[in-house]
Amino acid sequence: MWLISVSQKRIFRSKKQRSGVVCYNKNNMARDSHLLKAALWSFVGSLAAIALAAAPAPLHAQTSAPQLVMSWHALESYVPAGYSGKALPGTGTKISASLEVLVNGKPANMSGYQVYWYLNGDLVGSGPGKQNVIFDALNSRQIMPLRVQVPSYPSGGLIKTIYIMGSQPKVVLVAPYPNRVFPGFSMHLTAVPYFFSIIDPNALVYSWSANGIPANTTENPQSADINIPNNTPSGSGIAITVDAKNPNQLLDNSAATTIQFTHQ
Repeated sequence: MWLISVSQKRIFRSKKQRSGVVCYNKNNMARDSHLLKAALWSFVGSLAAIALAAAPAPLHAQTSAPQLVMSWHALESYVPAGYSGKALPGTGTKISASLEVLVNGKPANMSGYQVYWYLNGDLVGSGPGKQNVIFDALNSRQIMPLRVQVPSYPSGGLIKTIYIMGSQPKVVLVAPYPNRVFPGFSMHLTAVPYFFSIIDPNALVYSWSANGIPANTTENPQSADINIPNNTPSGSGIAITVDAKNPNQLLDNSAATTIQFTHQ
């Protein structure tokens, strides 16, 4: 508005004052008014651009890459109470495996996606949303690769492989004799089985011997009382052997161990 006021003063100058001076007519006023409006709009536009540039960018929820979590356990692999390790499968032992897909730390709904399970390259299970599978273990003397695939997952095909360690059955002799030295002429020992395809350890058949001679067992077949002759010299060695066998299993069905003791 200041420019317009100045222009109006120039319009009413006296003719004498106009001499040698360019007149400021109405056309000049219109032009200046137009320029002023253009300048104001340009200024407003600049402010708007600055405001947009300074505004924070919109927040978009970020989705992390899916995380595949696989787990497994042997359904019938015996371990004694208190054992803190993993029960390892023997040949033919049934194994249960499961899959969880986590997105942003939460389980994803897999019901609409085809899931494939492979053991050592062979298909052992498949189906829509199949997150669990049960199969028989292979040879206990080798490591078994278990692979799961979800080829049609929206963010891209999912695949993961874990490795299952098998084991042959084992039997451990428990004897309360430090340094494997026993006094007297009688020994009490207990056999503890591991990794047999059983639930109850009494399902096994135990055989005991001392220096190759069959020994009598107690009412509990897992235990044995070994008696040696009274004339056995001090320092004599006694080899105790226990054999445990699963009569209902064809493969990986037995284990034996021998410990050398010294009579004092």
